[in-house]
Amino acid sequence: RTTVADAATAVTTVKFDAASMLSLNGMSFRKAVGSSGADTIKAGGTQQTLTGGRGVDTLVGFAGGYDTFSDTASRLTGDTIANFVTSDVIDITNMGFGRGTTLTAVASGSNTKVTVTAGSTQSAFTMAGSWSASGFHLASDGAAGTLLTHS
Repeated sequence: RTTVADAATAVTTVKFDAASMLSLNGMSFRKAVGSSGADTIKAGGTQQTLTGGRGVDTLVGFAGGYDTFSDTASRLTGDTIANFVTSDVIDITNMGFGRGTTLTAVASGSNTKVTVTAGSTQSAFTMAGSWSASGFHLASDGAAGTLLTHS
């Protein structure tokens, strides 16, 4: 199923009940939440939040940046994040940030496999393009999670 949220779509959160493909419109502060299937969610503007859900998902940021890719460690595992820019953020919502939080980034063809670990919680996802581990910055999300940014 393919859906396009155009300018006439006046909802703030879209949540799927089956595998879907969604392109959000350009309005800021939109949130899309995927299903248990393989979803593709594309941001159409800045300050949008993309959450894949339980399936192996593709999350595509807006070229203008300032988007958030947000999910739990297990639900982010296996996903692909594309169009990530330096003003974007990844929020692993259930991975407590601390001194033991580590990140590795390993080239995988034209992409990068990123693995973040904090204690016994681990998340491994793919980022489209070439990303260096040294460019990532980890911080608390102010709640129970860890934020990732890249400079």
